[in-house]
Amino acid sequence: MDRFDKFLVNLQQSIKIFMFLIVLINLYRIIFLYVFSEQLVAINWQEIVNCLWLGFRLSLKTAGLLALIGFVFSALPQILIGKWPARVISKSFAYFSIFILTFGVFTRVPYYKLYNSTFNSTLLNVLHDDVWAIYQTVVNEYNFYPALIAVLVITVGLCKILNRILAIEYWQYKVKNSKEILRASIFLLCFLPFFCVLVRFGGGYSYRTGIHWENAGRLSAHILNEAILDDGQAMYRVWFAYKRINKAHKISFTKQDLEKSIDVLGGNRRAKTIDEALKRTVDRQMLSVQPQNVILILGENYAAWPFLDEYKDIGLVDECKKLLNTDKVAYTFNFLSQGSETVMATNALLTGLDNLFLHENYQPTSYREKYSGGIGTIMKNLGYKTYFWYGGFSSWQDVEKFTKAQSFDHFRAADSYPYSEGNVWGAADEYLFTAVRKHIEQYKEEKAFHFVLTMSNHPPFTLDVESKGFKKEKVKNGLPDSIINDEKILNHLGHIWYADKTMCDFIRQVETIKPDTLFTMVGDHAERFSFAKAATRQELSAVPCIFYGKGVQKSWFRNNQVGAHMQLPGTLAEVLGKPGDTYTAIMPNMFNNKNNIVANNYLYVKDNKFDGIGNSNKQVKELSGSTKRVSAWRVLKGNELN
Repeated sequence: MDRFDKFLVNLQQSIKIFMFLIVLINLYRIIFLYVFSEQLVAINWQEIVNCLWLGFRLSLKTAGLLALIGFVFSALPQILIGKWPARVISKSFAYFSIFILTFGVFTRVPYYKLYNSTFNSTLLNVLHDDVWAIYQTVVNEYNFYPALIAVLVITVGLCKILNRILAIEYWQYKVKNSKEILRASIFLLCFLPFFCVLVRFGGGYSYRTGIHWENAGRLSAHILNEAILDDGQAMYRVWFAYKRINKAHKISFTKQDLEKSIDVLGGNRRAKTIDEALKRTVDRQMLSVQPQNVILILGENYAAWPFLDEYKDIGLVDECKKLLNTDKVAYTFNFLSQGSETVMATNALLTGLDNLFLHENYQPTSYREKYSGGIGTIMKNLGYKTYFWYGGFSSWQDVEKFTKAQSFDHFRAADSYPYSEGNVWGAADEYLFTAVRKHIEQYKEEKAFHFVLTMSNHPPFTLDVESKGFKKEKVKNGLPDSIINDEKILNHLGHIWYADKTMCDFIRQVETIKPDTLFTMVGDHAERFSFAKAATRQELSAVPCIFYGKGVQKSWFRNNQVGAHMQLPGTLAEVLGKPGDTYTAIMPNMFNNKNNIVANNYLYVKDNKFDGIGNSNKQVKELSGSTKRVSAWRVLKGNELN
């Protein structure tokens, strides 16, 4: 009977730990909302209360799992081993849980500021990225060590509070006879299953009546939907994305599904290879003379929102707007990035494939053969010598090895040209552009394509932008209500201004050297800026796409023109090619996209509308699914169809 008594007491302790953790998680949820309270101004209290209620229900799972682990490894073994240190183990795991939850909220706030999301699939990029640079960014930009000390101090304080709660044993039950054992057993058999089911399904009795991370986003405001997820559920979302990535590395559809996808994309399913099936033909001459020099600039965090009317007074992209006001430009701000990471945009351009879960830069196929729809291959076929210029280091994401495998003749990174300013990720943009300009000056007669990937507008934001001409006070006075007014944000805005200015200075300099140069400027991703209030999908996710140079015409793009990274290689082939020239592209180019729809793995754009892929119609879902299937087959099973 003594062991049964101990089991009842241990159960009581585990329930108290569970209750303590659920209160703590919800307290941290409230703190998170308070930190971003400026985004709640236009949100009514009913929505906020719904967020807290849904969050409480969802967090039953997180608190329940943590309490269950402690219970399983403490109370249950003591039934068999009387001297098992159940209380020590239970308390130790509870202390560890408190530390993890506290560390999580300290991490969640800067992560949300950076990605406008709680922990998501972007976190998986750490597995392949420059770990030292990430560490330096966290230390220098986000005060890692002071934050860690604060986490430890708070953890110790919370553990002391928990100790006092656990010391109060309301239930000091002593089983004296078989009847009492029977009553206690009946209570446990009735109460525990009911309690466990309620916790398991998030305040419901089944998957249908409960709540889980995938159906938690039921509210109108993005910040509230993200707040519903506690850190445990957000990390489960990351784990689920990881499983999807692994699943994406296996073909789970048939050849008939592939052929149907080729039909959706306007290809020929009877072709022998995917490249032949998706071969496109240039049908008109867009430039009277093919330029000798073509430059594509992929701008780090070069988002579309500073170009929109609401933000015109702060003047972050005034230099680029001067180009937009000329008669040799075509542009759109309805352009969809491949994802929320630079490597996703880079891979999409280098391969012409949908790549969010494929990681072509780490796939063996990418080093055995060239993807015909990649921008390097297309530009080589058009007769250009190909250069890849990067503001960071050649070790990032195996970029040097990958670009050379995908038809680039030369690779230059920050470790191959001089610079004296930058951050842990590489050189300031002005030094990158200087290196490119000097090369063009030296080889004026060369017919060349330059892919330039910038780096400056990336945390940590360490440049002295005021010394370079950034008018901080003027920008501060012109800030709209939707942007937070603090020094960190102003510094970030200064780096956006600097990236735009240095890019446009470079364009003007190159124009004097080679006036026929065709420039394409596009952002790699958005979703890296902290707005004070909820931003629109376009503000959060759109990047600009700009064609500029001799012969470019505004009429190329309609007013509501849409585009995506995967379309750019084919679009350039149309601009630079002659009628009858052929090239491979999974998605139709920007000129021949009759339905004016593009989609990536989580968003779609139709005309001027940005929305989640889950809210799209059948046509959009078929387009998104088809690009995924064809891309996966091409990377994982090769080019052959028959």
